[in-house]
Amino acid sequence: RDRQVLRSVSLSVRAGQTLALVGHSGSGKSTLMALLLRWYDVTPGHGDIAIDGKSIYDVDLHSLRAAIGHVSQEPLLLAGTVAENIAAGCPGAGLEAISAAAVTANADGFIRSLPAGYHTEVGERGTALSAGQKQRVALARAVYADADVYLLDDPLSALDAHVGAEVFQRCLGRAGALRNRTVVLVTNELHVLPDVDAVVFLEAGRVKNTGPFAALMRGDADFCKLMEENTGAEAAKSADRSR
Repeated sequence: RDRQVLRSVSLSVRAGQTLALVGHSGSGKSTLMALLLRWYDVTPGHGDIAIDGKSIYDVDLHSLRAAIGHVSQEPLLLAGTVAENIAAGCPGAGLEAISAAAVTANADGFIRSLPAGYHTEVGERGTALSAGQKQRVALARAVYADADVYLLDDPLSALDAHVGAEVFQRCLGRAGALRNRTVVLVTNELHVLPDVDAVVFLEAGRVKNTGPFAALMRGDADFCKLMEENTGAEAAKSADRSR
């Protein structure tokens, strides 16, 4: 049955800003991303979403999605080579530009170690690659798209903290390739949040708190508890990767 997932959510993201959506599972983070991509539409009469002051409902759907670099929580790769997946929709793309995007996503090293390098077939849905490798290829594809707006839905979840931190710095750190782009990032990764411009803490479909990471850590006990929980989860994930 239809139910209301988000309640009285009002957000704004400045051009060139990186905004992190943080919260427990079911808080509404991925629903917000789906609304921005128009996988779902806002209930008529209950709000709007605008980019540069123009409603996304007044823009051609294909044009809207083509203007956004998107990485989903479970990246979708197509049957074909690694290079074809990174340059999706751009036939004849040069390998130099493709590999540059892969370097930014910290994917170039493992790609070159594959049996045929960038020409390795990944299999349907990327079955030849691990979860972390698929995430990095999807990030490389987003970087290659050279979009103005990026929606990244938990793009580091399959990576251990060390690799995830390196990928984040290359993409979104102070000298990262996407630093001057408008980015909405879903993540609870503790090693990422201190470097974003603003954090939105969602709880049960509402905005509980917003502000810089340090301010939320000082002033929101529930946010601090979530970060403590995630610290344990990150440690367990890293230990699992080292086995």
